[in-house]
Amino acid sequence: MKLTNLFKTAVLAVTVTTLSGCGTMNAIGNLNDGAGETFMEIWDKWVEADGDIADATMWEVKVDEGVELEDVIDAINAVGVNRNIKNV
Repeated sequence: MKLTNLFKTAVLAVTVTTLSGCGTMNAIGNLNDGAGETFMEIWDKWVEADGDIADATMWEVKVDEGVELEDVIDAINAVGVNRNIKNV
């Protein structure tokens, strides 16, 4: 009896995982051009960060000495536009 329950649980888990993945792929297909690549990049970083979404959505770049704060802000905004990330 326990083996039957284990088998049912495994089938249910596989079904839920498959359907969830199909929904994710469908959602990616509905994104604007270029946004799917950004989503997958963040997804990969999220998995590497063990589910820490804050870590997955940050980019770090060293700023050279003497660069003005306004130039850094402009560069950050330009990167967001290039990566299809809306500045909010």
